[in-house]
Amino acid sequence: MKRFKWNGIPVNLPDTKGEWIAVGLLFGIEAIVIIVVIIVLISNR
Repeated sequence: MKRFKWNGIPVNLPDTKGEWIAVGLLFGIEAIVIIVVIIVLISNR
């Protein structure tokens, strides 16, 4: 991870391809979970 300060705010960015894949998978799984929860909530009405 690249670490630096942006306007005094600590920032971490993925540095290697493996880290970018891990971040992509994390956000992808999170998006799928949110979509499923929304579908379940809508279908229960």
